[in-house]
Amino acid sequence: MKKQFLYLTVIICQFLTTCHEGRVSKNENAKLPAHHIVSYCYLAVDKKDSAFLELVTYGKDKVKGHLLIRNSGKPKNTGQFLGQVKDDTLFLIYHFYKGMDSSRRFTNPLAMLKTKDTLVLGTGHILHKLGRSYFDKNVPINFEKGRFQFGQVKCK
Repeated sequence: MKKQFLYLTVIICQFLTTCHEGRVSKNENAKLPAHHIVSYCYLAVDKKDSAFLELVTYGKDKVKGHLLIRNSGKPKNTGQFLGQVKDDTLFLIYHFYKGMDSSRRFTNPLAMLKTKDTLVLGTGHILHKLGRSYFDKNVPINFEKGRFQFGQVKCK
């Protein structure tokens, strides 16, 4: 009897955990507590170049996701990012590789300004120290010179 109760408890816990995960529409997001996971997708086009971003929010101010950048005439960049939201800005660490060679990985910081349903990729002065890259805190990030302005699209 105790063994059956333990199995039933584990199954119920797994069911409840998986019910809270997954994609949630933007309208439903307003009703959810901060610990829920919500997915958004964005697309940006700049002449012949494009970028697709899937952004997953979790916790109060945490984000993670996937970014794919296709530059005309160059190998695509694809990878994962982790980051944090501070006010209206996302600060991300992007781990990616170029083309088909997944053995050479790169890491860059990214900053995106969030306005309503758009994300604007900013440019800034990047410093390198002890194998890490980060934005120079003494130089403001410029969101007007950013190449990609992401518009929200439906996730597939």
